[in-house]
Amino acid sequence: MKTNILIPIFILSISSFVRSQTIIDSYLTTVPVYTTIGSSTNKVSAPRDLDFKPGTNELWVLNNGTSSVPGSATVTFYNAGKSNQFSRWRRDSNAGHFLRMGSAIAFGDNGLWANSNESDNGGDNFMGPALWPSDSTIYTKVHQNDNMLGSHCDMLHQSPWAMGIAHETKNVYWIFDGNKPNSTLANTICKYDFAVPHEYGGDDHSDGLIWRYTEVKVLRVANVPSHMIIDKATGMLYIADTGNKRILKLDTKSGTVGANITQSSENIAGYKKVTGASSSVIVSEGLVQPCGIDFSEGRLIVSDHSNGDIIIYNTTGANVVEMGRIKTGSKGIMGVKVGPDGKIWYVDNAANKVIRIDPGTPTGINELGSAQALNLYPNPSTGSFSIQCAL
Repeated sequence: MKTNILIPIFILSISSFVRSQTIIDSYLTTVPVYTTIGSSTNKVSAPRDLDFKPGTNELWVLNNGTSSVPGSATVTFYNAGKSNQFSRWRRDSNAGHFLRMGSAIAFGDNGLWANSNESDNGGDNFMGPALWPSDSTIYTKVHQNDNMLGSHCDMLHQSPWAMGIAHETKNVYWIFDGNKPNSTLANTICKYDFAVPHEYGGDDHSDGLIWRYTEVKVLRVANVPSHMIIDKATGMLYIADTGNKRILKLDTKSGTVGANITQSSENIAGYKKVTGASSSVIVSEGLVQPCGIDFSEGRLIVSDHSNGDIIIYNTTGANVVEMGRIKTGSKGIMGVKVGPDGKIWYVDNAANKVIRIDPGTPTGINELGSAQALNLYPNPSTGSFSIQCAL
């Protein structure tokens, strides 16, 4: 005997499950649709990364820039992806130092954002992450032609050739440090606390704190950023270790703070080694140049610069499992971000574009095997469906 049943509680639970996975899983059962959000018309030029200002639909794109003056610029898309979208290109008058070959951008939760720099500052290694306001009346507006140092509001200088950045809390950021003159400090992960930002265009860094995780080794690839993201619910830092063709996970709450590290040409409050932190390789196969990375509700989204793939991983089990790939065909994919709309956005460095990916029409779901104990119809469905079961 077969009977058709339509159980509201069951259907509600299915709907809740689909929403809990946001839109990410649906990319693997549809043909994606690509929408160009920005291009050279908006002065997008060799973009390397992107991030949304929290609580807004304001998308910030970091252009590649130069290894000296004038440095990198940003393009901000207001109402990103909407019919009333507009953009603004900006470059600070002091970007030649503070945003010199910007490699990555990350927003904090207080209206500030920070960047890493792929540069050794012309050979003296006096380089590291900088902190900026997002207020359009301040950023690139104040101290552009006086004795102050532009509109930045902090900077610390112990990480030349930095390739990635991730926000933790307040003014604390994590850095992928690509190179150091001292080989014992080379290619490691650092935590930076800007503490209290100084005045716009100032240079007082005396309250800055840095911790270097000397046992967490990574490898830089020139001109290919190594982005990072923190799952703030667990404190896990996910790292695109480009040179080693893998993804690392670091427990930011672990480790023992140890010896002081000699500071280089900078008076700061503290600079220390951290050892014994819990870290592991969670993806070691199937990647060539992992570059962009983001995390959303148990899903890790990684872009591979070598082939344009966006790979989706399930992190909820004992092991991280690859669920599938989006073949974008991009020749220069770099930063990738899950937007406030739950969709995947990325930058194409080679094509000078910002792209949003939308899931296409569902291709259906697999029914049960030979026993045919359950059937779902209509399949696919964008609304209600019936369940037929054999009793």
